[in-house]
Amino acid sequence: LFVWILDIIGNIAKVISLSFRLTGNMMSGTILLWMLVAWMNLLTMKLASIDFPILFPLVVVLQGLLVAVIQAFVFALLTAIFIKVATED
Repeated sequence: LFVWILDIIGNIAKVISLSFRLTGNMMSGTILLWMLVAWMNLLTMKLASIDFPILFPLVVVLQGLLVAVIQAFVFALLTAIFIKVATED
């Protein structure tokens, strides 16, 4: 009975751990995007005569795309690991 309870707690802990990792991964993309926007705002304040009408949106879109690709890779990797651990004897 004690081992069964520990096994259930272990399986629940794996799901919670996966959820926290995925949440942290998504938040890191948001934080990186915020830092990029703050850096560009600081740069445009220092260089008031220079505008970045094409460069800034392009950089933001490319950074968002890169974060999305990394998130998809990490999600797939963690899901595969979780399924492999769950199906082992």
